[in-house]
Amino acid sequence: MDLLYAGKKQDLPILLDYLKTGESTRETISKAMARQPSLQVEHDFDEGTFLLLPEFASFKSVCKDYVLEAFAKALQGDSEGAKRSLATANRFAVVSLKGNFLISMLVGQSIRKMIYISALRIQEEASTEVAAAIADFMLSPEMAIVSGTICDASRYC
Repeated sequence: MDLLYAGKKQDLPILLDYLKTGESTRETISKAMARQPSLQVEHDFDEGTFLLLPEFASFKSVCKDYVLEAFAKALQGDSEGAKRSLATANRFAVVSLKGNFLISMLVGQSIRKMIYISALRIQEEASTEVAAAIADFMLSPEMAIVSGTICDASRYC
């Protein structure tokens, strides 16, 4: 995430090198999430206080790569690719926000924060055309999902 917070256009080769490692996995996940943007994870509630929820750590981890990928694609002038990456991360956020556990809601909000930071960094570093496309996308109904309901984000601008 340091490349997202402090990365500049000249750091793009390092970022692209990092993103190569999980590229095929991200593509597979993106395709699956586009077809069925909901996930069901079975839990054994008989475990009581020992119930583990490891999927949320995985959600956050994979979303870190999606927001970095969006940033890299935006720096390369690929606004459509950046939008796809942000939308996939957002789908994970929505799944988390719809969860019945405090940790799921916290992870969902954390993912949303990463998405917003990525969009802001794109505004700072990408070309004017790409930055405008991402700004419009961030205000679209697809990205204005909060806790499973669509809100009118434009009223906050």
